[in-house]
Amino acid sequence: MLIKSFLFLFLTIFLISCSNNIRINKTIETESKKNKIVNYNSLDINKYFSKLENKKEIKKIINEKAIPINGLKIIEDKNTNNELKFFFFSDSHSKYQTLNKFNDIINKEKPDFVLDGGDTVYDGTEAELDKAYKFRQNMKVPVYLVNGSHDVYLNGIFKKLPLNMPTIQSFDVKGVHFILLDNESYGISDELFKIIESDLEINKNKTIIFAMHVPIMTSNDSVILKIWKNLHLPMGSLTMRNEDEINHFTSLMNKYKVSLILTGHTHKFDESIKDGVKYITTGSTGGLTSGLNIHQEFLDINIKDGKIDIKRVKLKEGSKNPITFLADTFFYLQDINLFNHNALGWNYYPSSNIQYDLGARITEIKKSENISSILSATIGRNISSNILLFSSFKLITGLSDLNFQLNAGLNYTFIGDYNRGLFLNSTIGCNTGIINRDLSSGLQFGVATGLNYENFTFSFGFEKATNYNAKTA
Repeated sequence: MLIKSFLFLFLTIFLISCSNNIRINKTIETESKKNKIVNYNSLDINKYFSKLENKKEIKKIINEKAIPINGLKIIEDKNTNNELKFFFFSDSHSKYQTLNKFNDIINKEKPDFVLDGGDTVYDGTEAELDKAYKFRQNMKVPVYLVNGSHDVYLNGIFKKLPLNMPTIQSFDVKGVHFILLDNESYGISDELFKIIESDLEINKNKTIIFAMHVPIMTSNDSVILKIWKNLHLPMGSLTMRNEDEINHFTSLMNKYKVSLILTGHTHKFDESIKDGVKYITTGSTGGLTSGLNIHQEFLDINIKDGKIDIKRVKLKEGSKNPITFLADTFFYLQDINLFNHNALGWNYYPSSNIQYDLGARITEIKKSENISSILSATIGRNISSNILLFSSFKLITGLSDLNFQLNAGLNYTFIGDYNRGLFLNSTIGCNTGIINRDLSSGLQFGVATGLNYENFTFSFGFEKATNYNAKTA
């Protein structure tokens, strides 16, 4: 029971930190590119704030149609009885093994186009963004994209963004009107609502589908989610936060009989109906799932004669147990960090730290001492350049010891920064196994100090447990 409790604590600390990716916003100067597929004829919301009372200007904005990021045109075949087929995917987070499988399905089934719900990357570095957009530009069907939270809260050293995405886009295919909305900031401004309503009014006699990143709501808002939305912390939220904006949006969807709202962000499928309008959140298409038995997927959507058929297509099975879930998480983050470190060097601060440790400890039980080796794996979350929250698993082996530990802790770099500096840390956790040839379990608290220098870490510390005392190095 003790081990299960701390395993739950371990997972909870890590998942909360992952689902609320804390970022340091940076000022970014964007450069125009010669490639014409980057030149969107769509809305930069700031440019039009002063013109929103002018209905002719609003209509002009709406009539400027979205352009696929890979420059391909949608081909309307008159022999298909006006049937429309498209794929919606989201939260791929630089997982190209899954994306390649998805792309193979695209090449085989040839949908009219695909909609990307955002979060193309994980840490939002320039190198990640470049790779993500180049992958989509090489897709064989038109690709429409909205920003996700990881695409704009950037982490690293930047010179430019590959694309300067508009706040709102719209286009028509086979009698269906699509509106793509940037709500990665978890809200919708009054000015943007005016444009949305004008667009809906102009196209009210068509089938209308919205796509955006952050869900308006979930089918079951838990007490924790409701509290979280109202705390207004500088962290992410699973849904939009402002109840007035949520009510305004849902009332517009009801008024204009919008057929479907598509979102991502949560990495978990969800479906709800409010006032006859269907709201669907797809699971991730590569990014870490939010729990056990949650699959990676995309949506295959077919529209004929106004009838919308939605099929979930599984790309990868969800993890069946906590061990495989943690292993998938560990190696996924390791791959992200290696890619970004190779591209950016040690000026890159990963939002999620992955670390292997090899060491030794002297364990004291009553009057006896045992020397054991330590092998550990650590997953940490940087909340600044010198503060890290982490969880770790340790395997301790010796001639008379075989012990397992789960820990959660905080690492503070007091001289230098996360990649190069002197640090202090403290941990709490639990352990179980064999110590000095006897079965033993307990709780432990530890403190340590040490030095980080890029790939290398040296530390020395002390642990006090209910079943032993130990010095570690």
